[in-house]
Amino acid sequence: MEDVHKFMIVMATILGSVSGFVVIGVWAKRVLMKPTGASLNELRAVQATLAQLQTSIDSVAVEVERISEGQRFTTKLLADKSTLER
Repeated sequence: MEDVHKFMIVMATILGSVSGFVVIGVWAKRVLMKPTGASLNELRAVQATLAQLQTSIDSVAVEVERISEGQRFTTKLLADKSTLER
């Protein structure tokens, strides 16, 4: 009879623990994963800012490419000049 009593205690402990973890998981999901409630206007403002940032980055990339082309041209001119002087 004592073995059955120990088995019941162990099973009740396991069942209680699993139930507790499930309850804590559901609570954590509801509390920690709350929607931010960002309004449509706020999302549009963020989207406009990101679009402006993308445009700026594209402009900088074009300017860097122009600088690189100028540097390559200058390097080629200097290399040609040094071969002509020899």
